[in-house]
Amino acid sequence: MAPIIPADESDAELDYSFLSRRTGFLLRLASVMNLSHLAGEMPDKALTSQRMSVLTLVAANPGASQVRIGEALRLSRPAATLAIDFWEERGCMQRRVVPGDRRSRGLFVTPAGEDLVAAFEMQTAEAEKRLREKLESDEVEELRRLLAKFLG
Repeated sequence: MAPIIPADESDAELDYSFLSRRTGFLLRLASVMNLSHLAGEMPDKALTSQRMSVLTLVAANPGASQVRIGEALRLSRPAATLAIDFWEERGCMQRRVVPGDRRSRGLFVTPAGEDLVAAFEMQTAEAEKRLREKLESDEVEELRRLLAKFLG
């Protein structure tokens, strides 16, 4: 296996031992790199990747339940609640009664939330370019296919 590219010169001599052969470790490093690229694109540091992912999923799935959104993103119930509360307090998301079931509440994005999702899509496109700059387009597609299979 090829050695891990050091984050900076201070890591050039670092031996990752068996970790360089662990899929989970490599996924974690890739995730950290992605989050770093994304943070550089985000003007407001309170708009984390997790919060923006929640907003994006609600925008794409109007009326979905809080539990369903949390499950889709593999968030604990408290983490999902905190993210939804964050958006609700900022006027970007609403909890509304689901038609036909007065006891259930669905999540809906407001126009302000829709604007943020559109901006987030552009910001993630920039971060995505940086993330895959070392890969050919067919390698990117293969990586996505494998990750989807892994997560499926």
